[in-house]
Amino acid sequence: MYRIDKSAEAAYQALVRLLPQITSIFVTPYQFAPDYETRLKGSTRAKKILQRARYRRNKYGLPFWDAVILEAMTTGPIEDPVLDGALYHQSLREVLLEVSSGDVLGPGIVATVEKARIPYPWAVLSKVLTNDGAEHHVSMLDFRCSISESNLVSLQRAAERLLDCPWVLIQSERSYHLLGASLLTDRELAKFFGKAILLGPLVDRNYIAHQLINGSAALRILNLAGKTGLKTRVTTFPPNAWNDLS
Repeated sequence: MYRIDKSAEAAYQALVRLLPQITSIFVTPYQFAPDYETRLKGSTRAKKILQRARYRRNKYGLPFWDAVILEAMTTGPIEDPVLDGALYHQSLREVLLEVSSGDVLGPGIVATVEKARIPYPWAVLSKVLTNDGAEHHVSMLDFRCSISESNLVSLQRAAERLLDCPWVLIQSERSYHLLGASLLTDRELAKFFGKAILLGPLVDRNYIAHQLINGSAALRILNLAGKTGLKTRVTTFPPNAWNDLS
């Protein structure tokens, strides 16, 4: 295990080098879900619950919808707008851009997506195509803990227990994301997510729930062009996988 300061795009290039059987990865346009106020509209009580839930989240570091449900349970039966808001799911767009491994290693994912005129934000999916024509997934997971050296060490230890393959931790503006160099079936991806949920506050459980519904994990890209916001921090990818990568 060692530290490295490479772009997230370089991590995908290294991934393709480690798994040469991958012939394509997939990218899809991403649309933000409606804000919480919109999801909880129609109820004065729900709006008050929302205000108190924000206080719980900020004070105790709770996931937002955990705070909402806990607050709602203290004030009587949970109203429909709260349940509907918590259960809201926005499916991934059906439009997929197939990015060949040659394009991943050549012009790169960002340049290929921009050439296809897909606007930001977009998402790189866990789904990949292999040289036998089959679809698999690579291991992808969002964490929800804040950026700190202590949390980074914790996530290293967690990654070692979740995966038995090379992996990288990618740092974004607020937290970390795990990318593993293994090919998973749909069932194996679900099992990986189930195991990750047991880590509770370390992982983004809402992310996992939505990805299970979608049947594919996704790494959301807000704007990478000319920026260095997403960086690999710690990796077990072997050094040769990073040769000549930016």
